[in-house]
Amino acid sequence: MNYLKSVLNSYLNVGVFPHNRPDRNHKALMVNLLGLVGMFLCFGFGTILQDHAVLTLILYCLGFCYLGIHILQRYTGNKNLYVQLLLYSILIFMLYLVYSGGVNNHGPLWIYLVSPVALFLDGLKRGLINIGIFISIMCFMLFTPNDLLLATTYTSDFKVGLLFSFLSVTVLFAYYEHSRQRSFEFMNKISRKFEQMAKYDLLTQLPNRKEALDKLEYEYRRIERNLSPVSLILCDVDHFRRVNDKYGHEQGDKVIVTLGNLFKNIIRKQDTIARWGGEEFMFILPQTNSTQALIVAQKIKDKLAQHQDDFGIKKLTITVSMGVSEVNINTPIDVAIRRADEYLRKAKEGGRNQFQPQPVVFQSETISADSRFTHA
Repeated sequence: MNYLKSVLNSYLNVGVFPHNRPDRNHKALMVNLLGLVGMFLCFGFGTILQDHAVLTLILYCLGFCYLGIHILQRYTGNKNLYVQLLLYSILIFMLYLVYSGGVNNHGPLWIYLVSPVALFLDGLKRGLINIGIFISIMCFMLFTPNDLLLATTYTSDFKVGLLFSFLSVTVLFAYYEHSRQRSFEFMNKISRKFEQMAKYDLLTQLPNRKEALDKLEYEYRRIERNLSPVSLILCDVDHFRRVNDKYGHEQGDKVIVTLGNLFKNIIRKQDTIARWGGEEFMFILPQTNSTQALIVAQKIKDKLAQHQDDFGIKKLTITVSMGVSEVNINTPIDVAIRRADEYLRKAKEGGRNQFQPQPVVFQSETISADSRFTHA
């Protein structure tokens, strides 16, 4: 029993991967299930309908076709090919049932499977196109004078009733698929919005503290692989409470937003600037040692001095204090953050508008400070 369950799970989970979106995995699972059910129905009816040699042969061929398509998908990973072969084999078989009448002219009753299957496998737009082609061919077969394109005979009432009932079912399923897609898009939009809220600061649109920690964890895993250091700069706005008290919290928010935009424009693409909390920002600098990070801190200080007019308030001078530390294989994240915080406190105690630790001799390093920034 456990072996059969394992085989069934293996069959149904072909094309299902952890990194895929849930809707894609669900569709892959349902497509595999549809192919499996179709295969058993074909083999089952083929065994039962031994008196109808041609139909039996077609059913067996279709069953082996579904099995072969599944094996092809398993070893090539081409899910789109699997879906298209599955869909068109169903459409062609349904047209054959209309042509031949199946058993006692009951074959056309199976065509109602076409609408849900086509819309599910191919989506609303492509599904309706395929259904439209199917209806056109079916009408051409049914209403050709003297039933020249049919191997059986249907009454006119049956033909008209079959067509209009099939169209009615198609409209209902198309409306359902449209509503389902709209609901799915709406839920995706809501999900992205909540994800944005969970990862980014609402005021500055910078990564928040949680996202910064996740980024540091990612960088630390890379350190373990290639031993390349990552440096941190913990930055705090000097006397920010005075800005709020004198100009109001709304103007204080504008200062934070302006600082965030300024910081974003002076870091590399691979660097991260996050709002660490309140008036604190965190710079995460991959492939940067502590000496190089001190050059960056000096650059940030100089750039801020050059952009005082950006804050829109006369006689308002914004400065920052910074603490610099390095994450490496011997200095884990929590230790580096604690060290940066200690250096930040020393910078404030030392008079603010500075960074700690101060370099013994501050000179140009092997990399240019200007090369680290997108703006001169």
